[in-house]
Amino acid sequence: MNKPKRHHYVPQFYLRRFSTDRRSIICYNKAKRLLIPRASIKGQCAIDNYYSWNDQVEPSLGILEGYIASLLKEIDNSNTLPPVHSDEWQILLVFIAIQSARTKMSGDSNNAMTDYFAKTMARGAPELKNINIDEFEVRETYPTAMPIQISVQSYEYLASLGRCLLVNSEKLPFICSDNPIILYNSQRSHWQDRGVIGLDSAGIQIIFPISPRLAIYLYDSDVYANPSNTPSRKIRKDDAAKINLLNFLWSDENVYLSSIDQSHMVHLIAEISDNYMNYERVSIRESAPVSRQDGETSSLILHFRPHAPIELSFGFANYSAAVDKGQVDVRTETNRSQKRGPVTARYEFSVENERRHLAGNELTRGLRRILKLAE
Repeated sequence: MNKPKRHHYVPQFYLRRFSTDRRSIICYNKAKRLLIPRASIKGQCAIDNYYSWNDQVEPSLGILEGYIASLLKEIDNSNTLPPVHSDEWQILLVFIAIQSARTKMSGDSNNAMTDYFAKTMARGAPELKNINIDEFEVRETYPTAMPIQISVQSYEYLASLGRCLLVNSEKLPFICSDNPIILYNSQRSHWQDRGVIGLDSAGIQIIFPISPRLAIYLYDSDVYANPSNTPSRKIRKDDAAKINLLNFLWSDENVYLSSIDQSHMVHLIAEISDNYMNYERVSIRESAPVSRQDGETSSLILHFRPHAPIELSFGFANYSAAVDKGQVDVRTETNRSQKRGPVTARYEFSVENERRHLAGNELTRGLRRILKLAE
């Protein structure tokens, strides 16, 4: 019997960019609140036979990762992104789309949808009427196979986004995680009834830390402006602190530090995150049934990852002049590629949003504590 092969869902070359010796990395496990000073990079973010549905997947990813590793070194040296219409930039966007889809968290989301559909169909099967199907969990053998295939086709959504290279202060370096492509939406962070962080979502913001000093920022330029109108921008320490907090929330099991000096910071972030860690990571919702002309009824099933229940504003992400700031709660187009007229339904205040508002005051105090570490 062949020995299982370990496949990485976050590339080793990427983690090495946050390592001092290229063999180990400082790992913080969220569940155990445990700091591991020298975790083996080879053992991080890996699952046996993760890509074995096709024997070409692993070699193809290896080629892509080798190319991106070299490209990121060029970005390090130049402090600039590749030209927007260049092959280098297009390949980097492909990598970002695939990386967002290949993580364990992405696979878990796909498994949740598989489980929901399988049990929905099973409940109508007469031969299963005496079986409590909720005692079982239906999972995909290769849960990221479909997300990866879709990402290869949908990366072009990223090409229509604005872009900027964020340059960080050395006093508060970026951390990274086992889910390194951060998806956010400042405009619609309060929406919890539908997905607002898909690659084609209106208001989408994507932050990809590529080193302790640099992060790639993609944004919906119809909603946000680049205030300095430059391809790269130095960010404030408070923005770096917010990105690290968001990275922590967006991660699955582990975050990674480039310096042991960051250990105090990550413990503070863990304390702040206690207010937000219990939000659902996958949401599957079914709409109310609607009558059809044939007498039957049908409903829509929405499957999405809810937005992190935290509202942050960034100094590098001001709203563009075309956006009416007083009307950002009006539900206009959900997707950038579908131009629809505005829908009249408005955002409704709820107890959940009040809870998040109160936690926001605690967030402000927590961020101030983090910033003191960089003084």
